[in-house]
This record gives sequence, structure tokens and C-alpha cells, in this order.
Amino acid sequence: YVDVRVESGAIDVGVVVHIYDVAHDLGVSPMERLLAEAVLRAQAARIQNLLHSRLTLLSVGRPLEGATWSPPEPLPDRQAIRLSARFDSRHAPGRLTIRAVMFPYDGQHQSFVNFYERGQLASQAILDGGRPEFDFFSGTRQGILAVLQKFVPSGVHHILIGPDHLL
Repeated sequence: YVDVRVESGAIDVGVVVHIYDVAHDLGVSPMERLLAEAVLRAQAARIQNLLHSRLTLLSVGRPLEGATWSPPEPLPDRQAIRLSARFDSRHAPGRLTIRAVMFPYDGQHQSFVNFYERGQLASQAILDGGRPEFDFFSGTRQGILAVLQKFVPSGVHHILIGPDHLL
């Protein structure tokens, strides 16, 4: 589960991952060990690197960088762990793209993504191996411009080469 909160000045990302998947990819057995504080502390860098390598945020096509991931926090009732990151941003981007194939060993794995803007749920997506990327367009002027920049060229292309338009 990924929550992306777009605010002016920052983009906050919260990630909740099941211990089964993390334990599989890191070779931790039994998986319940990941719920112990001492084991989480010892595995923190590996978990952070794992998530960082499989989750990318892009602002208008450029990767967001410079975020520091929080230490993993156990969620025993959910058999999961939570991490968060904060990306500083001078302003909210018009288009924010998320790319994620969180656990490629499982061809059926899905990541549920929620985008929040100004504290309100603005968009949702499900990412998997067949759809690893999603574009979020903010409700700002920059967002409107980003929509136009993405879809107007496609519309013109369709009109110029579409068989129904050529006829």
C-alpha cells in the first residue's frame, strides 16, 4: 500500500508492505522475525534499499531525489511494516508519476496507491507487472498544463492518422 500526499513544499510517501513479501526477498525466516524491533533495526538499511529500488516518483518526468526513509515500524495486527519518506519540493508538481513493481517474484502482486491533495483523497490506482506506472495530475494550474501537454499531442496524432478521420 502506498499513500502519496502532495502538499505545497513537500511530497510525503507512506508505504506499508506485508512481512511475507519482505521476508521472501531478504531471506528472513521465519517471517514473523520482521515484527521484532531488534530485527527491524538490523534489517532497516536492507528494507529501505529494497523499497527505494522498487518505488520511484517522478515530477514532470524527472526522478524525485533526496528523501530519507524512516526506520521501519512494525504493524503486528496487519502482519506488515511501515516506512515513510519526505521529498522537499518548492511547489506541488503538475504531474507526479509513480513507478512501482514492489515484489517481482510474485507475478500477481498488486500495489494499491492513494494520492492525496490538500488533505483529500484525489486519485487511486492499482499497480502490477502489467501496469507498473501511474500519472497523477494535480488540481492546480500546473496540473491543467500537464494534462494538456500529455494529451493534446496524442489527440492531434489520432486525428491526423486515425483511419476514421482520414476517410
